[in-house]
Amino acid sequence: ALELKKYYKYPLPWMPARSHGSEGIFMTTLRVDIETVLGFYLKVAKLKKEDVAESFHPMINSFDATVTISYINAFHYAAKVYEKALLEKDWILCSVDELEEYSFFLCSVANDACTFQMSSIFNNRAILGDVEAVDDDAIVTARNRAIDSFKRLEVAAVEQLSSVLMAAGLAAVNGAKTPMQYLGSFTKTWLDAIQKNESDDDDEPKNSIVGSIMEKLSDSLCYVKNFLEGHIYVSLVSVLADKAILLLFMVVFNVHSSNKNQLVEIPVLSQLRRDIMLTKKYFNNTMKDVANSTDKIDALLSQFVVLDHFYTLLSVPSDSDHYFSTTKALSALAGDPVRAVGIANMMDFCGYKGTISSSIEDGCRNPEVGPDDLFLKTAFVS
Repeated sequence: ALELKKYYKYPLPWMPARSHGSEGIFMTTLRVDIETVLGFYLKVAKLKKEDVAESFHPMINSFDATVTISYINAFHYAAKVYEKALLEKDWILCSVDELEEYSFFLCSVANDACTFQMSSIFNNRAILGDVEAVDDDAIVTARNRAIDSFKRLEVAAVEQLSSVLMAAGLAAVNGAKTPMQYLGSFTKTWLDAIQKNESDDDDEPKNSIVGSIMEKLSDSLCYVKNFLEGHIYVSLVSVLADKAILLLFMVVFNVHSSNKNQLVEIPVLSQLRRDIMLTKKYFNNTMKDVANSTDKIDALLSQFVVLDHFYTLLSVPSDSDHYFSTTKALSALAGDPVRAVGIANMMDFCGYKGTISSSIEDGCRNPEVGPDDLFLKTAFVS
């Protein structure tokens, strides 16, 4: 750890390392230490039945069951220690220089969480030993709780990592020392770029803000792909796609708010359409080299469907048949209560009215939360 620390400029809860010297995925020695120490505890704490009289075997079974549950609960506690380290620090309210080192640490946490889940330490045959089946339910319950805690840790680490990469993407376009400063003025910068492109008298825009962010995200994903377990990379791409969609939703809201009941200017609509298509293209490309990626790409692109519908609402008159049919299409997408409330809230935020779903009660909506709050909480705060 002392040798590794030379390569990190900023304080981290503990030092991440590569799995094969200077290559391979990021991990930590913490996971290996935990498995080694607890494995030794399990080995010395369990009693050998052959060393005692048979009449004591039921007592030994009960004792071994307690030891096994304590062993498993220790891993559950380890997940909580990881989680505490993950949540105590705000990984994006920092300078741009810190983001890369933070991404290494977050990669290591996500990988450790994945490895813990797949490890033989949670295999019943490996840890039950001679424990009688009557104690199996309590052990399985403890085992499932520990595995679930590492699943949640993996999700949280991917969420934080995606926030760091998105913050780096925002920083790439504006040069702000703290990327979060850029969010409040993002739509204004986006609109200013359109005006600059119009003044250049070219058919194709030279200054696509979203395009620059996507290029940075694409480079970042290509970079961290070498540091992550395969399925974690797929999860990361999906979460980042959601964040990119929310960024475009913020543009939709602000553009709609500034135009009220008037139609949006064609250059603005054209740029928004280009940016939506460009974002799809970049995320599609990030998945091409992933094994068995066809279904994953389809699932990824389906995340853009709601955004496409909102673009349509922005581009057609509110009293047109096309507008009404689009609101009906949004209603059809609201297949479950959670997604229905999400779409209903988004329509409220963007100022659109229409039939969403008869199953949604007005009380489920939260009009007190504004679009910027939604974006910040969903895209950048776990």
